[in-house]
Amino acid sequence: MLPGLQELLAKTPKNDRQGWVVNPEPIDYLITTQPEWCKPVTEDLAAFAEDYNNSAIARACGVTEASIRNWFKEAGIRRSTSKRRSGEIGVRRMNQVRKRADSSQSYVARRSVERLTKEHVSRIIARIGEAAGIIVQQPDEESGKRLKYASAHDLRRGCAQRLINAGVSAETLKLVMRHKDFSTTERFYGATRAAQSAATEINEKLSEARTKNELVGGLMGGTEEAPQLNAEELLKLKALLNSL
Repeated sequence: MLPGLQELLAKTPKNDRQGWVVNPEPIDYLITTQPEWCKPVTEDLAAFAEDYNNSAIARACGVTEASIRNWFKEAGIRRSTSKRRSGEIGVRRMNQVRKRADSSQSYVARRSVERLTKEHVSRIIARIGEAAGIIVQQPDEESGKRLKYASAHDLRRGCAQRLINAGVSAETLKLVMRHKDFSTTERFYGATRAAQSAATEINEKLSEARTKNELVGGLMGGTEEAPQLNAEELLKLKALLNSL
């Protein structure tokens, strides 16, 4: 358990320490009142799967790519590996899709006694990230990358980054992040450590070079303030600089 969570839970009286730590009450909501959100019927999903990639479908439906993957899984839709378009889905086509979705009531959410799913919570966090204007990925037409705002996954990645910066080992990070495969942890951990080592090396080399230039400037009568050294120390310093 991370220290911050431990401190937060410690504030709960011992007699109340039972049940779920986080358990928001289920709510009544009707997605049809939000025009930007749409879950196509199975036939339209299958047609989208043939023509567009997950990113394009997610943008048109106003949901995350994770939701699109879940919809395909629920509908039993399997996709081939052929390349698909990443552009925008036409307004006329989407209007027809929305009408069929409205008629079938395929995306009416009803009250449930179950806890909110991680997908639902993830959508809420994604909306918060967008409303706050926190951009984690700039759009790139060549690579097909779209504008991406902070999401729940970015919070998770940020937590991992802070642990690595604190010196936590890869084995411990795997347990905290609950990675099923150590290779997942190793890829992220290794890349982060390599970047940190490169940054440290560059700073050290530049600092050494700057110090050397300052000393040389002082010995040569430059504008830099010369160190106050005696004759013997100056000879040793010259010998050291010549050996570099």
